[in-house]
Amino acid sequence: MATLVLTAVGTALGGPLGGALGSLVGQTIDQQLLGPGPRKGPRLGDLSVQTSSYGSQIPRLYGTMRVAGTVVWATDLKEEEAIEGGGKGSPEAIAYRYSASLAVALSSRPIIRVKRIWADGKLIRGAAGDFKVRTDFRLVAGDEDQPVDPLIASIETIDQSTAFRGLALAIFENFELAEFGNRIPLLTFEVEADAGEVPLAYLLADASAGLIEASDDQAVAGYAAHGRSIADAIAPLVDLNGIELREEMGKLRSPSGSPAEIAGDELGCGTEGKSVPPTQRARASSADMPTSLALTYYDPTRDYQAGQMRAASGAGGVRDERIEYPAVLEAEGAKLLAENALSRRWASGDQLTISLPPARIGMKPGDRLRLSGSTFIWAARRVTVEAMRTTVEAEPAPRVTVGLPADPGRPVSEADATIGPTELRLIEPPALGDDIEAAIRVYIAGSNVGAWKAVPVETRIGAEPLAPLSLPRKAVIGRAGAALDGGSALLLDLKGEVAIQLSDPAQRLRNADDQALMSGANLAMLGDELIQFGRADDLGGGAYRLSRLLRGRRGTEWSCDHHGSGEAFCLIDPATLRPIDLARSSADAVIGAVAHGLSDASPWPSAQRLLSGEAMRPLSPCHVQTRRAEAGLHVAWTRRSHRGWAWLDTVEVAPDGFAELYRLTIRGPAGTRSFETGSGSMLIAWANVPAAAGQVLGVSVVRVGPFAASRETVLTLII
Repeated sequence: MATLVLTAVGTALGGPLGGALGSLVGQTIDQQLLGPGPRKGPRLGDLSVQTSSYGSQIPRLYGTMRVAGTVVWATDLKEEEAIEGGGKGSPEAIAYRYSASLAVALSSRPIIRVKRIWADGKLIRGAAGDFKVRTDFRLVAGDEDQPVDPLIASIETIDQSTAFRGLALAIFENFELAEFGNRIPLLTFEVEADAGEVPLAYLLADASAGLIEASDDQAVAGYAAHGRSIADAIAPLVDLNGIELREEMGKLRSPSGSPAEIAGDELGCGTEGKSVPPTQRARASSADMPTSLALTYYDPTRDYQAGQMRAASGAGGVRDERIEYPAVLEAEGAKLLAENALSRRWASGDQLTISLPPARIGMKPGDRLRLSGSTFIWAARRVTVEAMRTTVEAEPAPRVTVGLPADPGRPVSEADATIGPTELRLIEPPALGDDIEAAIRVYIAGSNVGAWKAVPVETRIGAEPLAPLSLPRKAVIGRAGAALDGGSALLLDLKGEVAIQLSDPAQRLRNADDQALMSGANLAMLGDELIQFGRADDLGGGAYRLSRLLRGRRGTEWSCDHHGSGEAFCLIDPATLRPIDLARSSADAVIGAVAHGLSDASPWPSAQRLLSGEAMRPLSPCHVQTRRAEAGLHVAWTRRSHRGWAWLDTVEVAPDGFAELYRLTIRGPAGTRSFETGSGSMLIAWANVPAAAGQVLGVSVVRVGPFAASRETVLTLII
């Protein structure tokens, strides 16, 4: 066992009386401090459970650690309203969301920075410092002269605020709690405190307030010093790393120099003429030794989750020993420590007792010695001076074994995906259901590169703000390369194709066979035209070439010849599009949307659109024909219905849910004439036709719905 004496620690904590008491128990340090027994040192669970109790211990962190900390200040929950849902079959609902501001004490020693942060085991701050939830965050390093945080001062007032000097604080301002059941989650932090590995010699000196001066050249990647006393805080380091310490001038120091050489003629010094054996050896029963030792530690390859390495004696024993070591270790290092610790447990059962002459009265616990003619080194554990004789009880000095291979196991961790700035789309497709809409309907879609978190969106009609909303899911949006050529809505377009660059290159577009197309697959808005695509050839980097197109879907054939380069693309997926219903009076107004995502900053991502009321429009008539009659010009057309998209032979299309009314307009050199009818044809008397024989006449037909008129169907002829 490693050796440590309590005199210096006792003096520091209790004055001369404490020093005297410390010296009395110093020689049995292994049993009282570092050996098996009722001592309750730091445990791994202490660092993973967040507390807010008065008097909770704040660990002293070294290197890099993952720690939960203690909530030392918090506000009441702040309530906000947001509109969710909306759209056909999904009524709008008011959702109540909560946020809070709080301060978490991480370390009673200054730290450099906080890296990753987890909430209820979910990564909410990545290694790059990007947050996955909405909050303002700052770190208070933990200096002794740090000022009061401005947020705490603004709420508590300066006179009632504390600066928490000497404590490193993580401060969250307006931390949104919706993802955590609207409660403050369990927070854990990748801190801690130093830029690299921390030498054990420095750590022991700092944790003991300068009482320990070790010359050990080992280092630790991370350590949390905490416990009921200094001894509790440092005991695992001393024990597991085999550090030898002895008292010198009121401090604990590593033994210096070579082991004391004990000559043969010094052995067997007796009293009052009585002889004693030169050496006395005793071996503890194997029944008193551990059959195995399990070491629990923090594994950096597993996001600092607890790992365990086990060493087995293979030589009997009747009990298993478990050590919780609040340090950061790789698997191989943990395995080596476990093997060495178990080896020292068994070696400590080998006891050597020797009686030396008065010249050896200066020996102290912790001194190393070697018997003449032997290379084996012993460590003095107890030294007694009686009747001019020095009796030394010793055990084998700590030894380091060769490292063994170890596997830390598969990590269970969350990907550290970045959240890119938001890109917005405002689209106004025709009605996507079986009926026209009673209001103007516009859809907001958003995307970004990387992970997606719900994005709050601020919307306005002109200068009038609308209710706040959010985009809970990422849509598939992008932009076209070259303009799509014109095409027909009557046949499958096998010649037309368009290249699309998706906003998020990680998203995918997929092929669809003809049966899937007939079922509505791969419906997308390109400019103002609804298309479907059967082929999506992956060009790499989020670029696709779309072909085998169905054009002018749901009455958008009017826009087939109106495409341009760089126009907006949006895959129609009701799960990712956020509908907004607006008053019919909003037609010809401009709607604007501004995103406030986690990675968005001024100038905020925005989109605008001139509203045209497409979802309120009936379908335009088709198959417009004219015929000259003796009494005038006969014009006929065929109605279309939102309830009959399939082309079924000999089956009449089901009518829309409103009366038929059409407006026929004819335009010629002599002016414009308009007529209304409830049937699918009309005879225009020659006197009302504004063109003479041989002149050009334009004929257009629209269907008048209860909320808006359809797009025109136009025919040009020569009278």
